[in-house]
Amino acid sequence: MKEAWWKRAHYLGESDLISLEKAFEFASRAHDGQKRATGEPYMTHPVAVCSILMEEQADLPTLMSALLHDVVEDTDVTTDEVEKQFGQEVSRIVDGLTKVERGMMSKEEHHATNMQKLLSATADDVRVAVVKIADRLHNMRTLDVKPVEKQIPYANEALIFFAPLAGKLGLRKMRAELEEISFPFLNPVRCSEVVGAVESYSARFDRVFQQVGEKVGGTVTFEGMREPLYQSYSLLQDDVEVSDLYSIRITTDSVLDCYSVMGSVHQVFKPVADSFVDHLALPVSPFNQKLQTKVWVGNDMVRIILQTREGKALSDQGVLALLREEKSSMSIQRLSHECLGEDIHNATEIAEDVFEFEAVVSHSLFQETITIYTPDWNALTLPAGSTIVDYVFAHSPIGEAGAD
Repeated sequence: MKEAWWKRAHYLGESDLISLEKAFEFASRAHDGQKRATGEPYMTHPVAVCSILMEEQADLPTLMSALLHDVVEDTDVTTDEVEKQFGQEVSRIVDGLTKVERGMMSKEEHHATNMQKLLSATADDVRVAVVKIADRLHNMRTLDVKPVEKQIPYANEALIFFAPLAGKLGLRKMRAELEEISFPFLNPVRCSEVVGAVESYSARFDRVFQQVGEKVGGTVTFEGMREPLYQSYSLLQDDVEVSDLYSIRITTDSVLDCYSVMGSVHQVFKPVADSFVDHLALPVSPFNQKLQTKVWVGNDMVRIILQTREGKALSDQGVLALLREEKSSMSIQRLSHECLGEDIHNATEIAEDVFEFEAVVSHSLFQETITIYTPDWNALTLPAGSTIVDYVFAHSPIGEAGAD
């Protein structure tokens, strides 16, 4: 089992590989004899979760926690044993991933209680959510083995909770796959229609992509991109043109190169009025550092995105790219708080029970937002549909006075 996925850990150092192997052996012994619903040895699941995270070059504690994430919940291993063997950091992540005993709780209360535990642990260490998202992704890949009556609610939870959570953490590929697996289970007819609409433009986009590459060229890297399937469905519901679901991403070596190439693009192709966005000078998220424009290529309008290689890594791997740079527990706590902590902390303060916590967090974390800029060019995030009144109350002294 180990040899097939171990090669993906090539980016780890020798001492890290020794630690990871120790976690693998420990989990293998703990899960010995257990089977998944597929009939496979249970250990195939934590290995698959770890493998998903290896593809994104996750840090060592995340990988170890992925291998160990079910040992406390599904075996006789205790959290104290995990801490003794692998340290407090890994033990804390595993504990955050371990569901509470149901006891006399209803199914709904048990679900809400576990969501509160998961998110509260995530507010302290964002790697809890990262492992949980990878865990859900692997389970979605094998959703066919679940009874039909469980497939719909399981897919629905992946779509409305885990996919947006992945989006908040910048885990773009995981979010897209969660959505694309879930969507056909929930609405196969609409899914088929969206696939047809999107694919109808594919050949035309390929021609546009080739023209841009030929005329801009240079040492930059070109990549054709398409909005994930479910996000495409959402955008088409808002009357977005199919062509807007496609874009060309150009990756350069530096921020200066991004501006230089943007100038070249605008010299060669006529820019669309009011389409230029600068999220390099005015970033709204660490996972969204880019220049963006739209240009006319013949009769086709196409979105061009320019990013540095570092910005591309952040866009593709999200918080996992930042975690590779974070070394101390304090920086992990700060990063976790910046990603999700404020919303979770506020929900904890407001909510009187687990059900209210679930409702508050679902609204504050996963509602659609818009970003606008104040006169001094500070980014301000408001819920989608906000008006000038909302802006005044969020930004001006009037709003601050009203808050008292």
